[in-house]
Amino acid sequence: MTPPAAPVRRSWEPLLLAILIVGSSIALIMFDSTPFATDLGYALLSMAIVLLIWTVVGVWSGVLLMRFVRQRPWNLSIAWGILLAAMILAIYGFFPYMRGCHYLGGAIRFAANREYYDQQVSLLPADDKPRIEVFDWGGMIWASSGLVYDESDEITLPSGEQSARWKDKARSSQLSCGNWDARHLWSHYYLVAFPC
Repeated sequence: MTPPAAPVRRSWEPLLLAILIVGSSIALIMFDSTPFATDLGYALLSMAIVLLIWTVVGVWSGVLLMRFVRQRPWNLSIAWGILLAAMILAIYGFFPYMRGCHYLGGAIRFAANREYYDQQVSLLPADDKPRIEVFDWGGMIWASSGLVYDESDEITLPSGEQSARWKDKARSSQLSCGNWDARHLWSHYYLVAFPC
């Protein structure tokens, strides 16, 4: 007579770890929507915390995946395997992920203050084309970020290919550094990373 098989207990750990990952991502996006996002200490701390959470979740997933594979509850093994694969892909794409969170945070910051930016743009002389306005959000000595209103959308052209009039207007702003990274937000507004 064989002893009855031990019941397989339900594991809520995959759900809890998924909530931890999603929660840390939402927190990162929300913090990126504040003025603190351009502070070097915040940037380094947030990257370290997210990377630490992902590493812990990845290691935990791997250990528990091996345990459940040995015990043969395949549904739990598949759940842990998917979570482990997601962690490996996330760590592999860490910097693009952080850049995406920064973009979403900037988009939230813009949306929350859009009325102010629209008002400032409306004060620009209508006959002084192209109208360009840089809203500096701050940053480090070697790099910063901000919002740019570019009526002509020439900011999307490779650096140096803008019209002479555009370059003249941009010369007095952080756009004069060149090699900026502009990502479209809304209408003629762009979230821009400046290398100076």
